[in-house]
Amino acid sequence: MVEEIAVRKDLRRKGLGRMLVNAIIEEAVKRGITTIWAMAREPELFKKIGFSPASEKELLLKLHEECSVCRDYISVCNPILMKKKIA
Repeated sequence: MVEEIAVRKDLRRKGLGRMLVNAIIEEAVKRGITTIWAMAREPELFKKIGFSPASEKELLLKLHEECSVCRDYISVCNPILMKKKIA
C-alpha cells in the first residue's frame, strides 16, 4: 500500500506525478489488484490518468476507516476519494 505521493512544488507540471502514479498502477497490475484507491489532494491529476470520484458511500467508509485518525485530516487535507478499475 502506498500511503502518499508528492512532488515538490518547484518540480510540478513536469509529468513526475503522472510517472509515479503510472508506476504504482503497473505494479498493482503485476500483483493482480483490480481497483486502486487514491485520497487525492489534486484530483485533476488522477482524473487525467483515468481515475473517477468514488461514491458518497465509499467516501464515508474510507473517512471513517482511515481519515478520521490522520493528524492532517481537515486541518491541511480535505481529500477527494478517487478510484480506478484496472482489471
